[in-house]
Amino acid sequence: MVQKIRELTYGIQDFTTLLEKGEVYVDKTSQILQLLNEESNSILLTRPRRFWKTLLISTMEQILLGNRELFNNFAIGQLNSGYDWKSSHVIRLDMSNIGAKAEIIEESLTQYIHDLSEDYNIEPRLSESGPALVRLIRKLHNSFKKIPLLVGGETRTADVPEVAVLIDEYDSPMIRNMNDPENLKAVKNVLSNFYMSLKSVAHFTRFLFVTGMTTFSQYSPFSSLNSPIDITFAQKYSTICGFTPNEILRNYIGKIFESYDELVANKILSKHSTVTDLLNSIRDWYDGYSWDGKNKVLNPLSVLAFLKWKKFGRYWYKTGGPGFLQRLQATDEDYFKVFSGKLSYTATVTDLELAQLSAISALVATGYLTLGAETDDIRTETDDIESETVRYNIAIPNTEVRMSFAEDYLIGMEYPLLSLQARKDLIKISTEFSNAFYDRDGAKAARLLQIFFSNVSHQNFEETEAFYKSHIEKALYFSRGHLTAEESKSEGDADFVLKMRGHVFVIEVKYHNLASDDENETKMTITETPNVHGAKLDDLGTTIDLTDSVNFRGKTVNLKKSKKMESGHRKSKLLARGITLAFEQIEDKGYATPYLTGTADVWAVAVSVAGKGKVAISYLQVGHREIWYIDCQYHAWNTLCQLQLSFVFNIKLMLIFNKYPVQH
Repeated sequence: MVQKIRELTYGIQDFTTLLEKGEVYVDKTSQILQLLNEESNSILLTRPRRFWKTLLISTMEQILLGNRELFNNFAIGQLNSGYDWKSSHVIRLDMSNIGAKAEIIEESLTQYIHDLSEDYNIEPRLSESGPALVRLIRKLHNSFKKIPLLVGGETRTADVPEVAVLIDEYDSPMIRNMNDPENLKAVKNVLSNFYMSLKSVAHFTRFLFVTGMTTFSQYSPFSSLNSPIDITFAQKYSTICGFTPNEILRNYIGKIFESYDELVANKILSKHSTVTDLLNSIRDWYDGYSWDGKNKVLNPLSVLAFLKWKKFGRYWYKTGGPGFLQRLQATDEDYFKVFSGKLSYTATVTDLELAQLSAISALVATGYLTLGAETDDIRTETDDIESETVRYNIAIPNTEVRMSFAEDYLIGMEYPLLSLQARKDLIKISTEFSNAFYDRDGAKAARLLQIFFSNVSHQNFEETEAFYKSHIEKALYFSRGHLTAEESKSEGDADFVLKMRGHVFVIEVKYHNLASDDENETKMTITETPNVHGAKLDDLGTTIDLTDSVNFRGKTVNLKKSKKMESGHRKSKLLARGITLAFEQIEDKGYATPYLTGTADVWAVAVSVAGKGKVAISYLQVGHREIWYIDCQYHAWNTLCQLQLSFVFNIKLMLIFNKYPVQH
């Protein structure tokens, strides 16, 4: 009898509810144990929304309450973990549901503290939220043996008098007021007064843990309190939120095989694809988040949504991404920097001041950008503190964010005169172009790229190579892979490198402007002209295949004899010349060489543009993999029975004119 894998529920953020429903908990308790053993008992962690911060808080709550029986199957519950399991009272605050206006926030906090006091049979008194919180903590501390813990209705009591305080989404009220400076200041004052109350009972506090999405300096509500230690960029906590690839394999292997079977059945994946190909696609879509420049995690919400619905989608971004970015009010220059791929970011870890919010740092903190490789390490030491400053390259983390960014902002900025429907049509064209590009359908990709160019208003149209490169890059942002612009290598920069579903495309773009050629000297012979397959003379109003219908053999042709023929032939010549030059540069500079050591198919791609948006695209395979695999009949969730042997053959570029098929 085949065992059926239970339906996956995603989005549960309460630890006990997760276990009661029989859902998977990806074990983060070893890192939680490290947190609880930190020298400081006041800690701040920021992560993007929907990255399971609330589940982290809920898990910590049950640990601090001493609910050991829930953790028998997890790292912290093992005998060798060293955790003492001493219980204490826990005050947990969720700041995401207390309103946006200062007066409403104060009223909500006061009411919440009063309700919590009543749960402990402590008589609430009419007062402000801060004094009410102080009174509650003092009562719990002084009467810890008499006041039962709030653990599932049981009558157990606390082992230690100190009270743990857990604050979730501390910055939510401020983020909702980013574009309202006056109310933002009032909200900051309310929260500062509330948190200041914790300072007077610090010696009664066992542990203070605060989560949020961003860190503020000038509007920090912790200015009146000794600022919590910010562990956002600490390497040992880099994977405390989100899923690592190994965690997905250990916990969701059954769901992965279910998804594989359905995607193959629906022809979304080729029947020759492997489970490894699916895993690579999942990583292309949802991986890439890093807070130390080394360790990366996948977006937990999007991964679980994909495993539930078994199709790729922008699940995380659609939960509220555009709203935050609109409130951020970043400039066009900021977004240009985002898409340029040449940003750097300074992460400062200090125990005195939190990083100042700016457009780019906010995009990093909220997950729209992420840390890449470390560029330098600067340490400064003052009289009484030591701070560490590290600079990182930063980039868009994955396909989900890049496609969403491009759709919501790039199209709007570059094509402001288009109607909403026209923008949607342009996005569709861009997506189709990316798919045709990946399928190596050069003719279709070139045709769609020409349509993409035609949507640029004449005021913004430029006859320059930089202009065309910029718009080719924008179109490629809708590909479901990882795009890098001008990836630096020892011999220079390839214009673009696209890594997508087991393929690497090394792309070089060449542009020739007809007006820049001296028409009096524009002559050519067939010996100077590559064999141009499939080139079309659109300017004639008819379709003519140069190789079949026009014979140049052994003759010198003066392009000035016919204006229409002149235009068509000159463009075809220039397109072919661009293809040749692009391939030559890829080989001479060794742009593709670094990618030949892996198992991916590596393609040199020449993109040639001539005149006003006439395009030719040609592909040449320079690294090849052949895969033999054995598919066994098996229960996917019980046995992994797939053997994959990969052999890589490096093929040297043969730069012979008649070997370059040109499609435009």
